[in-house]
Amino acid sequence: MEGECSFKVVVKTFFIMNILKNICLFIIPVTILLVVNIKAKTEFWKSSYDPDYCYLFNGLNLAYSHGNIGHVDHPGTTVQVLSGLIIKITYTFRKTANSLPSDLLSFPEYYLRVIAWTFTIINCIIIFFCGWIIFNLTRELSYGLLFQSFAILPLTVYSGYFHVRPEPVLFGMITIFVTLLIWKYYEKKESGCFRIKWTIKDHILFDVKLDKVEILLGFIMGFCIATKFISIPLIILPLILIPKYINKIIFLLITILSFYILTYPIHVYFDYVFIWLKNLMFHSGLYGSGGNEILNFNLFLHNFIQFVRTDPILFLIISISLVFIIRQLILKKYDIHLKFLVALFLVQVVDMIMVLKHYQSHYFFPVIPLLPLNLFIIFHMIRLSEILRLVIIIPCIVLGMVINIRGSFYNVHLRDESSVQISSTNQTNKIYMYSYGCNSQIYALKFGDDFSRNINSSLLEKLYGKQYFYDVWNKNFYNWNQQINTDTLLRMDKNIYLFADQKYLNLMKPPFELQLISEGKYILARKR
Repeated sequence: MEGECSFKVVVKTFFIMNILKNICLFIIPVTILLVVNIKAKTEFWKSSYDPDYCYLFNGLNLAYSHGNIGHVDHPGTTVQVLSGLIIKITYTFRKTANSLPSDLLSFPEYYLRVIAWTFTIINCIIIFFCGWIIFNLTRELSYGLLFQSFAILPLTVYSGYFHVRPEPVLFGMITIFVTLLIWKYYEKKESGCFRIKWTIKDHILFDVKLDKVEILLGFIMGFCIATKFISIPLIILPLILIPKYINKIIFLLITILSFYILTYPIHVYFDYVFIWLKNLMFHSGLYGSGGNEILNFNLFLHNFIQFVRTDPILFLIISISLVFIIRQLILKKYDIHLKFLVALFLVQVVDMIMVLKHYQSHYFFPVIPLLPLNLFIIFHMIRLSEILRLVIIIPCIVLGMVINIRGSFYNVHLRDESSVQISSTNQTNKIYMYSYGCNSQIYALKFGDDFSRNINSSLLEKLYGKQYFYDVWNKNFYNWNQQINTDTLLRMDKNIYLFADQKYLNLMKPPFELQLISEGKYILARKR
């Protein structure tokens, strides 16, 4: 009787502990939602319209005209298609008398928030299930928390949530990608196969088994590349881990087919995309600019030093991985740990080389969800105990939470302080003119329209009246869709006030004189 009671106590304790561990896996997703809720208090046009307004406008074009995409550089097609779908669903539930274009252009921030919250909530669900699956595979809470912990890195929080751009979409898909790799190739779980067999007169011409996970990995890989080209190095992982050559080839074919299908809305621009990629590869400057050289060594070295300073966690994990690869080679342990670590190291180094050529910190985003996999393999290699793993992971999670919550409050305050509330209508004795970098919803709308083939220019003018803009790159003046002659503009008997970012005016000096009135506000004096 006493033994039976003891058994019941053990079972009850086990179930309670298991429930508590599962509850712990909610902490990071809930924290992300809290941080995003703080971040969501500020408007997108306050220094966050590039590229969010571009994707909003292209999503609008897809939603009501099924085409007219004007922004294909990333290429970002998946974000545009998903945005278009969410826009259509949102408009259906709004039940407004306005047309879809008119409603969205009248309330752009509302539609942006719906799309951004949709991406964020989906990512939080993915983060929870990633931790839950890893926990159930390993039966150790530390590993579940490890794979969730990188969701609260400052770079992840800054770019991966509450945005309408490629990074939030990439983060969720790559997290699924990593979870499948562990499930299939590290834990070696069976996933079932499709068999394709072709025989003629009892002669087998073709007989291959298509693994369901490998098919799914091919689709995800095509999806990621269609979202952002910088994801291409990820293809190395499945190519190393998939065992048979025929399956590697099939994986590649599925990736290519998936990419083509997902980018079909921009298939008429493939020539432009190819030229843009070629310029990125064979020019040393940002966005395919600069000298006609594949790599500028001095610039690369400068970017590397900046990378070590601004992304120390990524640099440290890559460096530690290299040490453990060398260790395994010295010990001649050619096992699954070495295979995984080499594959991860190659992906991260190739990505690093691509990014350091044209350095922007957020370009590292595709490899961020891979970092817990590096540590997972290393922890297994050194057989670190569960207690020690928790001692390492939990303080890092708490620190990440504190940094992100404080950072969110600070950024909201900073954006509100630097924001200039600008009238949407021009007065009789003055002209307000907007340029890149100013915190103005009028300019945000213009920016989105310019990157969506100016399909909605006439409607914008109808809704917001005549407006004036200055292009810092080509140094010309515009209204919603037409260039304005500089002399004509300067002959107007009105004071012309330019709202612009000092940084861009310094980089690309305008061909006229400006007098600074206050931060971000100038009066156009005269032509030189």
